[in-house]
Amino acid sequence: MKGYIRFILILCFLLPHFHDILCNIDTDRDALLSFKSQLRDPNDFLSSWTSGSNPCKWNGVTCSEVGERVQYLTLSGLELSGKLPARLSNLTYLNSLDLSGNNLHGEIPHELGHLQRLQNLDLSNNNLTGKAPPSLGNLSSLSYLALSENYFCGEFPSSLVNMSSDLKQFHLGHNWLTGNIPPGIKKFQNLLSLSFENNFFTGELPSEMGAPQ
Repeated sequence: MKGYIRFILILCFLLPHFHDILCNIDTDRDALLSFKSQLRDPNDFLSSWTSGSNPCKWNGVTCSEVGERVQYLTLSGLELSGKLPARLSNLTYLNSLDLSGNNLHGEIPHELGHLQRLQNLDLSNNNLTGKAPPSLGNLSSLSYLALSENYFCGEFPSSLVNMSSDLKQFHLGHNWLTGNIPPGIKKFQNLLSLSFENNFFTGELPSEMGAPQ
């Protein structure tokens, strides 16, 4: 049985429209409960997250009107601590993931790069470490990315320049990033806000970065 469930979840990732048939609110519920199981919730904000209830009525969760799929997960400033599970990537209809202002630690699972509908990703002001996974460059619908005020290290993740050219806000400030900022940043012609301050970048800024502030 476990093998069958794993097979179904893999198909949700690989086949563009397969999740419309088999990945439903039950898939979303399982993904969220997996997340909750890895969290410490000192304010008991997630008390409504129970296996026998509808996730669309849970605190911090907003679902689509059609199909009842989780579209928005907003859990900012709740003092949550724990790690990000790979199963969050099973929320295949997710448009916005805001986990800012908590005490999350560990690395970003590379599976989050499968969230093709994601437009807003805010993981700022946590205790996340390691390198930003290259798979984030696959987020073709992203317009807002905030990874600032964490402990990400290593060279600027060059794969991030592969994100949507419609990106409007891009925040990597207050980390431990090193190396040069890649010239490919010029791709983001629609940027309204860009912040890379308080890192350890070297060299000159690409000339294309003159406009955004």
